[in-house]
Amino acid sequence: MTKHRTTTRAVALGGLLTLALAAPAAAGGNGATDVFTVGGGGIYTVADDGSVVLDQGQALVTDRRVREMLDATLSVVLATDDGTFPEPDACEPASATFVVEGQRDVAMTLEGTGTYCARRHPVFPTFVERRFEGRYVVTDAKRPMLRGDEGTFSVTLSGGFMAASTSSFIPEGS
Repeated sequence: MTKHRTTTRAVALGGLLTLALAAPAAAGGNGATDVFTVGGGGIYTVADDGSVVLDQGQALVTDRRVREMLDATLSVVLATDDGTFPEPDACEPASATFVVEGQRDVAMTLEGTGTYCARRHPVFPTFVERRFEGRYVVTDAKRPMLRGDEGTFSVTLSGGFMAASTSSFIPEGS
């Protein structure tokens, strides 16, 4: 399979994740709504320190306040506390950083912590899906209103591809 086809499939998967997250979501019953989502993906590498890196994958940012979808690039660094992948059927604490760049002030940096798990497929036990899920804070953003925003993000690793997505929660009326 060529790199072009591979990247296209990973980006398509990321796009599907974005569409799945585009519906309004509630955060802990506090009247929060989903203000923006980021979905994207591409081919990842494993760095010497054991972190998983996606460099400049294709992404789509959906801004629900102004009802627009913007093309962007997404770079992700995912690292476990001890620098190793979890064994199948195990989880480890981990941290992730998402850096989004693109048109119309979509640039932002999201940093957070969560859990990185490796799960065997119930029908195909030799297939192991690796997934990170956690909470983030926007530590830097071109749009000042996004700084300090919190939300959830996830990364799925499968067959050399990474699909990443976020879902933000800003209280209604802010």
